[in-house]
Amino acid sequence: KAREEERSRIAAELHDNIGTQLGFISRKIDMFRSGLNDAKMGSPIMLDEINIASRRTIADLRETIWTLKKEKVAFSQLADRLKVYAKKQLEDVEKAKLEIVEDILHDVTLSPVDSLNVFRIIQEAVYNAAVHSGANLVSMKFKALEKGEWSIEVHDNGIGFDTSLDYENHYGLENMKQRASESGLKINIDSEKATGTVIILSFN
Repeated sequence: KAREEERSRIAAELHDNIGTQLGFISRKIDMFRSGLNDAKMGSPIMLDEINIASRRTIADLRETIWTLKKEKVAFSQLADRLKVYAKKQLEDVEKAKLEIVEDILHDVTLSPVDSLNVFRIIQEAVYNAAVHSGANLVSMKFKALEKGEWSIEVHDNGIGFDTSLDYENHYGLENMKQRASESGLKINIDSEKATGTVIILSFN
């Protein structure tokens, strides 16, 4: 029963997350086709948006399938996949550097759904740091202790933002908080303009 519940939740993840992204791509393609004679609507910028969304959807689907095949996921395995994702995100960011620190004293295991939630939260943090922050340095810290406590930190030295404000059409932060709550995790988001952003996800 527990396994079926896990699979049902991951199926909902596919429907909600991947389905939404595919819908976005479809709408963008329709807009591009209808605006081929319009310099703004048919511009290479829109093609770039479609390309980025497509690549992100493929990455999301790959991670969902990887999680679906697992009965449990080791923290060290999850850390490795997040490091690969971060490296790929920062490859195309000019002069951006990625620093990784690991302090895994005792490996812990996560359920498939919790693993997927953790991946999505850190994925969003890394994506924002790479694409929106203007940072030239992004650091990731992975820590796991003997008592099963663990944490993942993403820190960038970008432009930062006011966490007290609501940003129109930007639901990333709310989604991160919702996923953390669903898996019983703590998430701290600290950011100030011109000083960068620190996001810490933890279990203890």
